[in-house]
Amino acid sequence: MTLADAISRFLLACRLRKLSEHTQRAYACDLGFFRRWSGHTPLADALTADAVEAWRRHLDDRQFAATTIKRRLAALRAMAKWLEREGHLADNPFRRLELGIKLPRRLPRNLSQRDLRLLLQGVRTATGARPFDGWLLRFAVELLLTTGIRIGEACAIRLGDLDLEGRTIRIVGKGSRERQVFLIDDQLLRLTRRYLKARAAVTGPATGPATDRLLTTSRGAPASPDYIRRKLHEAVRGSGIDGKVTPHMLRHTAATQYLECGVDMRFVQRLLGHSSIATTEIYTHVSDTALRSAVLGAGVRKRMGRGG
Repeated sequence: MTLADAISRFLLACRLRKLSEHTQRAYACDLGFFRRWSGHTPLADALTADAVEAWRRHLDDRQFAATTIKRRLAALRAMAKWLEREGHLADNPFRRLELGIKLPRRLPRNLSQRDLRLLLQGVRTATGARPFDGWLLRFAVELLLTTGIRIGEACAIRLGDLDLEGRTIRIVGKGSRERQVFLIDDQLLRLTRRYLKARAAVTGPATGPATDRLLTTSRGAPASPDYIRRKLHEAVRGSGIDGKVTPHMLRHTAATQYLECGVDMRFVQRLLGHSSIATTEIYTHVSDTALRSAVLGAGVRKRMGRGG
């Protein structure tokens, strides 16, 4: 088997396992880089400990970011594990290699209170080229901000996952793990009903085949994560918000807001679908950063009178 054949078979297996489209694209991209670097080397020669270490050195020499190097090695590791399990690789080099990569600790980017206010003002008045675009964007933004779900999870929600009476939404997250998130107040419930009414107008019989996806385009097709990102960028442009706003920033903002409002970290972990509490704990550092800024800017010493 050639390396190119192995990559093709692995990617097909990923599709059959219904891995997320984002993961499939990342694997295809990263393994494509490895195949081009390896040339026409046979599979048995391409996946040896020496070859993998040489690939790691090549990535280091090209000065790729640590996150990129880790992702590309992870893609290769996942394929090697699958090939070994399927009987196509006798010796998995990753069983002997120590390729730990230390990533710089980066705090998640969340919206300031000012930018959050500007964003909500913007989406609540947005109309776009088509009136439905305004409803979609407003609903999507408020859903992400109040539930903390990932944009891919939001776009995967089906009408059957929505329980208006119980005010819950069933979410299928990473690893096909299921959880519930909530329509937290009457205002969000009303917005959901209004959105569904607008959605019905663009997914009727005259628009073509119906979809049961909750988030749709103005043409009645399922809305993709890229479609929501594009609409969000259009709304932010000219809003007065400093910098770029992404759907994932809304997830970070939701987590930070819940923690700062005193919600127990274990509950926030379940809400976000984190498999480990350690992932959720990073948001406490964001809260601590906000606390530090508030304390240093409060002018408490001036109010007390400076001591000697």
